[in-house]
Amino acid sequence: MQATRYHRKHRGMYQDGEVDELIRSVIMQGKLVKFTVSGHKQPTRKKSQRGEVWGLSPTARLRLLRQIARVSWQELPSGQFVTLTLPDERAATPYKILTMWRHHWMRDVESRVGRQVPILWRKEPIDRKSGIHTGKLVCHFHLSVFTERKLTEDFVTERWKTAMAWEGYSRNDVRPMKDGLHAALYAAKYMAKNDEDSILVNLPYLTKPGRMWGWHRPELIPYCHETTMSGITPETFREMLQTACCIRGKTLESDLEGQTCIGPIADAVKEAVLKIALDREVNDC
Repeated sequence: MQATRYHRKHRGMYQDGEVDELIRSVIMQGKLVKFTVSGHKQPTRKKSQRGEVWGLSPTARLRLLRQIARVSWQELPSGQFVTLTLPDERAATPYKILTMWRHHWMRDVESRVGRQVPILWRKEPIDRKSGIHTGKLVCHFHLSVFTERKLTEDFVTERWKTAMAWEGYSRNDVRPMKDGLHAALYAAKYMAKNDEDSILVNLPYLTKPGRMWGWHRPELIPYCHETTMSGITPETFREMLQTACCIRGKTLESDLEGQTCIGPIADAVKEAVLKIALDREVNDC
């Protein structure tokens, strides 16, 4: 989908005469409003490899929430919410093998349906309350499977056991999805749930969890129309930021730092930003 962009070149002046080369922008898409400031002179940093992933970090959680806010959920077909768990004998499986199992299961779903299926998956660590791994964090998967064809619990369990090469008992769950809105609420509440409650009790992970969420077939995900206003003057940008902070009940600390508004509050912020932009445009004429 073609995004709408409004750009106005601006070069302001600081009090000491230094030219302001910063580019201030507001990005609005779905349930997301993002204020950005680019053009800072960033210190050169040495390239480093990605570190080990131990749970859903605040940054990863924010990325997931941004993705959820940008999706046009009403365009996705209804489907099922699926939970895949690991038996005790498979709980210590390395995350790379878990990734392979999950991928095999998703491909089996596509073979059953007869087409490619977009799936949002989330890996969640839960401390075991019983069994040989009591007191340790063991991961299981939550998946939003967007296919109108019903997946039975027998099929889900059978294919998951096949992926794990497991013949014993496997407890899984399948629940119907009413519509896209239902999926959005589920994603916001459960997919982006903070793992801190599990992490703060200092229980050890049974195995390194790896990446905690992602899309299967991301090219099939419909996104809302994006509108970008860039080249905003410092005065207008600060007014927009202050208004957004008031709506959120926050205090503006700096107008050189970005902000992100997600969810229902983004609608109120978007309306206020557009009103300020319109008022400024009228006053400038």
